Amino acid sequence: MKKLVFCLAVAVLFGAAPATAQKIETIRLTIGSSHPPVIPWVMAMKNTVVAKTNKALEAKNSKYRIEWNEAYGGVLYNFENTLEAIEQGITDFGWVGTLWEPAKMPLQNIMFATPFTNNDPDVAVKVMQGMMDKNASFKKEWETQNAVYFAATTSDSYQLFTKFPVKSLEDLKGRRIGLVKEFQEQGQPDPEVSATFTANLKTLQDLGAQVVDVSLPSLSYAIAV
Repeated sequence: MKKLVFCLAVAVLFGAAPATAQKIETIRLTIGSSHPPVIPWVMAMKNTVVAKTNKALEAKNSKYRIEWNEAYGGVLYNFENTLEAIEQGITDFGWVGTLWEPAKMPLQNIMFATPFTNNDPDVAVKVMQGMMDKNASFKKEWETQNAVYFAATTSDSYQLFTKFPVKSLEDLKGRRIGLVKEFQEQGQPDPEVSATFTANLKTLQDLGAQVVDVSLPSLSYAIAV
């Protein structure tokens, strides 16, 4: 996701340029994230966007180059303020967790309103990209915040870890299922998601599963891999 100013720069940077010798012009931009680059979506910013931008510009005979100021791991802002940081010019390029922006970006939260429908990251990203390409309302949510959508990322899928094989809901009958209480304390981002969660929990209990609370006290320090 980029500031509007950065988008306009990209439109020029990646435009066709004469193959003749030309003076190289350097544009200084800040790229930042609330999370460190060990997180997959931040790693993509560092290893793809930063690492390959100038190579792409050179391949297109562009006279422009980018000098990146990399500020990951919450150096400039926390996870709840990325959108505002882009809007206010604190960073030029940043990863925005739309999960924490339900009021400003309700359409971008469609993935969180329709959980458990797919666990293939490639499919999830292609669906979201299709929404952006074909629906002007999706792009307008970014433009309203003085930002331009750059690309979609995805996170881990929901998993059930057991000591026994599970091929159907019947396999959970009579089993003790642990529910991480820290997730419950964080709450759900959408009322419909919360209702679906509660309904599925009841389904487990109706099958005879015993749902118990388990704790992951270090959850806030967890790193996706």
